[in-house]
Amino acid sequence: MRLPSKRDLTDRQKEVYLYAPLDEHTLVAGPPGTGKTLIACLRAIELVRGGNPVQLLMFNRVLSQFTRGPSDMDDVPVMTVQSWLTQWWRHSGLPPHPLSQKVMIDVDYGDREKVKALGARWDRNLWRPGRQPGQYKKGAWYIDGAGAIEVAEDLARWRLWPDPPKEPGDMYAISWDAAAEHLVDHADSLNDGALQLGMLIIDEGQDFPPGMYRFLRRLAAISSTRVQDSGKAVRCMVLADENQQISEYNSTLSDIQQGLAIQHRYDLPDNFRNTREVARFASWFYSDTVTGIATLPRRRGEVPARIEAEGIGSAAKFLVRWVRNHPRKEVGVLAFRERDRAELVAELREGLSGLQGRNIRVQTYSSQRRQGGKPDDLVFDRPDTVTVLNVQSAKGLEFDAVFLIRSLSLERGSSADDRFRMRLFVAVARARDYVYMLDEPGVADAVAGTFLPEDPQILQVIREDLVGGGEHGDTDERPEGAENGPSWAIEARDLAARLGAEVRDLRDRGGAFWIALERDSSYANELARRGFRHKPGKGWWRK
Repeated sequence: MRLPSKRDLTDRQKEVYLYAPLDEHTLVAGPPGTGKTLIACLRAIELVRGGNPVQLLMFNRVLSQFTRGPSDMDDVPVMTVQSWLTQWWRHSGLPPHPLSQKVMIDVDYGDREKVKALGARWDRNLWRPGRQPGQYKKGAWYIDGAGAIEVAEDLARWRLWPDPPKEPGDMYAISWDAAAEHLVDHADSLNDGALQLGMLIIDEGQDFPPGMYRFLRRLAAISSTRVQDSGKAVRCMVLADENQQISEYNSTLSDIQQGLAIQHRYDLPDNFRNTREVARFASWFYSDTVTGIATLPRRRGEVPARIEAEGIGSAAKFLVRWVRNHPRKEVGVLAFRERDRAELVAELREGLSGLQGRNIRVQTYSSQRRQGGKPDDLVFDRPDTVTVLNVQSAKGLEFDAVFLIRSLSLERGSSADDRFRMRLFVAVARARDYVYMLDEPGVADAVAGTFLPEDPQILQVIREDLVGGGEHGDTDERPEGAENGPSWAIEARDLAARLGAEVRDLRDRGGAFWIALERDSSYANELARRGFRHKPGKGWWRK
C-alpha cells in the first residue's frame, strides 16, 4: 500500500484521520478510490505514535497483507475480524458457550487421560496459546462447548480457551447475536485486559453482519463502565461503502450506524485512485446506494476495453503479451471462477518466465485452495508483479492494470443482478489506469446494454486477432482502430496526463507524437526509453 505525504491529503482526509473524536464511535463512508483504507492506516499510525491502543481489523487476509507494506505500519496490529475475535474471546475470561465448536484445555502431559475421560480429544493441528503472551504451540486437547458446560466442574482445575459461538452448521460464521447475549450474561467474567482495547478500526465495514455491530456496541458499553482510562475504553471507527457488498453477510450504512449508535459520520467524495475513464466505467455498475458516487477524477487515461478470448489459454496469451509490452506495471488478474484462477497461474508463469532483463513475479492466493500460496507471501506495490486472485479476495486492493477473466459468463437471475453489478463495480474500481474484460466470444454481446455500456467512450470493443497470435501477435502495436494506438503512445498519454503536459498527436497527418516537456524533465529517461527524442523549444517526439 502506498502512503502519501501529509501535504498530498485533502482537508477532508486530514480532518477524519487527525480530528475524528477518540471517545465516540465514527463512520467514514466513501466510494472506491476515496482513501478509506488509507485513512484507516493513517489513523492507526497516529494512535500508535500517541501511545494509544489500537487494532486495525480487515475483511480478509489478503487485504491485511496489503496494508502491512509501508514501514510506518510496522507497529500497527493488523488482523482479520475473524482472527481478532477468536483470539480476544479465548483470552477474555468468558466461559464456554454451547455453540463453541472447540474449547481448548491447558493440560499437562500427565493429565491427558483425565481430560480424555471427560470427552476431550487431541488435535495435532490446533495452535494453543503458550504460557507467554504471543506464544503458541501446536497440538491441543479440546472439547465442544456443550460438552464443556456439562462437565464444567471437572474442567475447573484447568485453564480453558473457548472459541466464540458459531452458527449451527457453519464452522466459519460467527453467531454474533449469541456472542452478544453471552457477553452481557457473563460481563463479570471479563478480565481487565479484554476491556482495554482502545480504538477498533474496521475497514470494509459493509461486509460484516449487523450483529457484529450490536456485539461491539455492548462490548464498548461494558468497557466504558469499568475502564478508568478513557483512551483505553473500546471505541470503533468503521469505514464502509454500501455499494461494495460482495459477501453473503453484510450491513448497510444504516445498519452500522444503528448497531453502534453512531453520531459522527464523515463522507469522502474525491476519487484519487482511478483515471477518469476507469471511474466512468466503474460508475456504470453503480447501484445508487446512500454512499453516493465519487466525483470523476481529472487524471486521464485509456478507455477500458472488452476483448473476446476463446478460453483461458487465449486470455493468458493476451495477458502475457500485455505484460511484456508494459514494463514495471503492477497487474491484478481477477478470476470469477476458482478453476480459472488456478489455470491462469500456470499459463502466466510459463509465458512470463525467462524474459531478458526482467524478473516478473506471478503470485496467487485462494482461500479455497491454500496450496496456491499464503497471503503473507503476497507482495504489493512492486513493479513487474502479476497477482492472480479470485474477485472476492481483491477487496480494498489496487493495481496499475486490472484484467477481469470471464466475469460475464456467470449464471445470473433477477435476484442476483444487483450482487453481480456490485462485484463488477468492486473489480473495475481496483484499477488505477487500465481495465480489460476478457470473455468468450459472443458472451458480452448478449448482455450489452443491460450489464455493459454500448458507448465506445466508456467501453471500447476490440475484436481483432489479439489473442490468437495472428498478425498482431508478437508486436507492441495495438490493432488498427484500437483507441490511443500502440502501447508506447498509451503510456506516453498516461505520463503526460499525470504531469499536466500538452499532447499533440500528428501521426495521422504524417507527423509525430509530441509531448510538451523540457529536456531536463525528471521523466526524460522514461521518455527516452520509450523511443522519444527531444527537440529544443518544442518538446519530446516520436513517430
